[in-house]
Amino acid sequence: MNWTSVLIFFLLALGFSAITNGLFLKFSSNLGRRHPAKADQIRWAKDEKPSFGGITFFIVFLLSIISFLILDPEGAVLFQNTEFLGFMLAASIGFLTGLFDDAFNTRPYLKLGSQILAAVVLVLSGTYIGITGIYWLDIAITLVWVIGIMNSINLLDNMDAISSVVTIGILGSFLVVIQLNGTQDGSYGFIIIGLIAALGGFLFYNWNPSKLFMGDTGSMFLGIIIAFLGIKYAWNVEIVDRSVDIPLINRFLLVFIVFVLPITDTATVFFKRITSGRSPLQGGKDHTTHHLFYLGLSERYVALIYVMISLISIFIVVKMLQLYFAWNSFMTLGFGSFFIIVFGALFFIAHLNRSDDHYKSPEKDKKSA
Repeated sequence: MNWTSVLIFFLLALGFSAITNGLFLKFSSNLGRRHPAKADQIRWAKDEKPSFGGITFFIVFLLSIISFLILDPEGAVLFQNTEFLGFMLAASIGFLTGLFDDAFNTRPYLKLGSQILAAVVLVLSGTYIGITGIYWLDIAITLVWVIGIMNSINLLDNMDAISSVVTIGILGSFLVVIQLNGTQDGSYGFIIIGLIAALGGFLFYNWNPSKLFMGDTGSMFLGIIIAFLGIKYAWNVEIVDRSVDIPLINRFLLVFIVFVLPITDTATVFFKRITSGRSPLQGGKDHTTHHLFYLGLSERYVALIYVMISLISIFIVVKMLQLYFAWNSFMTLGFGSFFIIVFGALFFIAHLNRSDDHYKSPEKDKKSA
């Protein structure tokens, strides 16, 4: 990639995202607003705010593809690539799924059906996790992975800026993989840079105290994007020197490092709800972010902790790739300890409070903190 062109594109995309979200905020009335929780719903934020962020992400996604085609005369071959076409279609399904849910509050089984459809599109276009060598089992793992990641990003959209900073960290890790591994995936790299810029512009309005939410439109779209990239650059990652085979343990390690926060939050919430006799699909104020807040940290500090963890994750991915040809079991233990520490700390904090904190009011909690 021509890095001058990439920098110019990033700055333009960042500016476009900030300006577009600002215009959405200025002209929004009822359209795209996430209303306060009803009697049968549990939400962290009590006030009504627009949920336009995801629309900007999708626009920048399309602009990234168009810009790449303009800058690379040979880029048109993308539309002869089944994998890329499947990726675009699955991303569009994710976007439309979230858009309909934000607009019409669709039933959970309809959302699940759309997530399965997006996963099937990826599989049919040749994108699936290949770790067992047993086709049907790899397909089953892929379906669980795609549905799980789409829902985990949706679950992380529970406090100002959290989903945004976590997704930026994951995208940054994949950009590192593309660059340090020397893969010729300029199209995906361009899309990643565009989405990081889109999320950066959105953060101007999503940082606490937020004025905009990304909504399911954003979380479903980003979820399918990083689920696909996770398959391509983590589960199925290849070293440019094809004579080198990546051990399965290293692939698992890369997945756990890159997705440490979504995996930790989803596993913690599901475990806590199931052991409390509640449905894991029920909304609540029992996420890892909320429990950090219950300790007395402000929402901004919680977001900054997630930023720090994401940056450390990117740094570890860099070192894993740089040291790959000198790999040994001590490195596996050392890098793996990062996941264990993060998971263990957040899981432990979430279980310090054994009460029905999923009904707590953030305002009330803040006064008692």
